[in-house]
Amino acid sequence: MTAIRPSEHSVEIESSAGAWSAGQLMVCAGPWTQRLLQTVGISLPLTMTSQTVCYFTYPDPSPPGMIQYGDSDPYALLSPARGLKAALHAPGPVVDPDDRLRPDGQAARHTAHWVRERFGDAVRGVRFRIETCVYTSTTDERFLIERHGPIIVVSACSGHGFQYAPETGRRAAALL
Repeated sequence: MTAIRPSEHSVEIESSAGAWSAGQLMVCAGPWTQRLLQTVGISLPLTMTSQTVCYFTYPDPSPPGMIQYGDSDPYALLSPARGLKAALHAPGPVVDPDDRLRPDGQAARHTAHWVRERFGDAVRGVRFRIETCVYTSTTDERFLIERHGPIIVVSACSGHGFQYAPETGRRAAALL
């Protein structure tokens, strides 16, 4: 998208693929939401951070999930394509989503230790894969599902949006 021009009852959108006019525009741009909408005067309370995520092979196709809340507590959930997904549920360093991100070795070691303590023999000796992702977070961990004239903003923030995808979709559709 190269330009957004909202008016009272419609919005014009320009992109590298062409230009459109519509009654409404739904923006679901993840960590780029804030930057994109600043161009039309919409200011959002978002912070983007780098998060280190670990994936463990797991012998059972449906590993149990576990979420703990507190300073630097990890979570573990099923990732159908990759096995057991685990990461710290704590803000990492603030980043620009266009920057190349590097995994945090200390966070990965902490997460691996936590997973091995809780899932025991099922993950002992198992190699794991590490990657980074960008969390888009609000200060109070709330999601953004809101209207700004003809623009609807949808950002399931703070690292747990994937858990609520069906409800987020229902609420976004209701606004639309």
